[in-house]
Amino acid sequence: MLDFTTLLTLNLIVNVISLLTTALLWARYGRKFDGLGLWFAQAATQVAGVGLILARGGLPHVAAVAGGNVVLMSSSWLLLEGMRRYTGKRGSHWVNLAAYALFAWAMAHYTVVHDDIVARTVAVSCILAFVNAQTAWLLLARAGPRVRRYTFLPGLVAAGYAVVSAARLVILTARPPDAGPHPPALADSVAVTGYIALHICMLVALALSLTRRLMDEVSAQEEKFAKAFHSAPYALFIAHGREATVLEVNDGFEAVFGRSRGQTLGRTLEDLGLAPAAKALADAPGEGGRAEARLARGDGSELVGQFSAVPLVLDGEECMLWSAADVTGESMLRERLQELAATDSLTGLANRRAFAERFAIAREDALRRSERLAVLSMDLDRFKEVNDVQGHAAGDAVLVEAARRIGACLRRNDAVARFGGDEFVALLVNVRGENDARLVESKIVRALCEPYRLGGGREALLGVSVGVALFPEHGQTLDALLHRSDRELYRVKRAGRETCRDEDP
Repeated sequence: MLDFTTLLTLNLIVNVISLLTTALLWARYGRKFDGLGLWFAQAATQVAGVGLILARGGLPHVAAVAGGNVVLMSSSWLLLEGMRRYTGKRGSHWVNLAAYALFAWAMAHYTVVHDDIVARTVAVSCILAFVNAQTAWLLLARAGPRVRRYTFLPGLVAAGYAVVSAARLVILTARPPDAGPHPPALADSVAVTGYIALHICMLVALALSLTRRLMDEVSAQEEKFAKAFHSAPYALFIAHGREATVLEVNDGFEAVFGRSRGQTLGRTLEDLGLAPAAKALADAPGEGGRAEARLARGDGSELVGQFSAVPLVLDGEECMLWSAADVTGESMLRERLQELAATDSLTGLANRRAFAERFAIAREDALRRSERLAVLSMDLDRFKEVNDVQGHAAGDAVLVEAARRIGACLRRNDAVARFGGDEFVALLVNVRGENDARLVESKIVRALCEPYRLGGGREALLGVSVGVALFPEHGQTLDALLHRSDRELYRVKRAGRETCRDEDP
């Protein structure tokens, strides 16, 4: 058998390897699993304790022997506490603290007062058997069924520590009184060799426990992801590579896009008609945003989808996880609300707000191109008589027809709006001067003076008063131009209606 110093040196090498391994495990998984820091502390105290005992020739006897053994044996308690945290089973510290206090007293007494190596070995065996029996009980019996599958191997190793320590204790206490001042060399060497082997086994068992637990957690996460993926109420699909080949789709994909899983897997987004969605998302501002795109379903019907995509690593490959929701109804409602917000509900013309937005765009274009604009304010004459005599339905019919006639007098790039009641406003773009505006004004007057057929053989004859303002001559803003054209309009009304004349600035 190897001598005691050689065994301690071998033990130190094993403990240094254990220290480095537990340091890596703690650094990598310390935030994920509780107790790994105490595993590292256990390995560190093992190294410190064995180092002190090996240095007994160069250190005071009490520091090397008593101190080394106290530090070395505290590693068993640290392992126990680490396992308690790892399994989530906390326990009382008082009994173990009392046992370690008694052990420290015994080591000091049998080193300083009465130098007795057998008594010290008995004390070491007692504390090892006591603490490792608790560790084995914790890992093999107290740990819940879910955790026990990870702690079974470390529990067996801890039980081995307890058995070897108990056997060593029995051998020491069964010695005859005249056996001498030293423990049996063979039995002691076998025990220390057993501790070294068990220490290696414990290191392997801890690594296997962590590995298995991590693999199970990954499997659980994958199962949870798969369940959430396939049960999502909207379309989810995973695409890979530069051509965005579809690797997987969920059940909601067919409901949204009208394409089965078999028709989809292995095809690219372009093949599936989803390229507009990819482009819309690429053009969307920021990362992780959403974008809408109009697409065709598998049956040819139109779909408005809201898309988002996030990076995903799948089997070591970079992929994109896409989500898509059918927002066709919401899109139609939104467009309708926007239309209602920008148009007059009766005539379908732009309202004041939409007209102001159109003017702002036209003004910027006119300034950039050094062009003129014209604003025409129009007010129907004798409209109140139609409303009062013929009724509101007849009045509404007149307004709708007047809107149609005004629109027919304008060019495609011009605009007309109803500001309320029988008041209309037109915007003429790229006019060369006042004569162009007056020509359009004349067309509108002639069109609106034609009879209005109200049904039942009834007709209504109306006139119109028009005021004209030019940009930039008569104002730089829409309010200024409307003020100018309204002033001219009312002067026309006072002058006898259905006529227009210039107003001097």
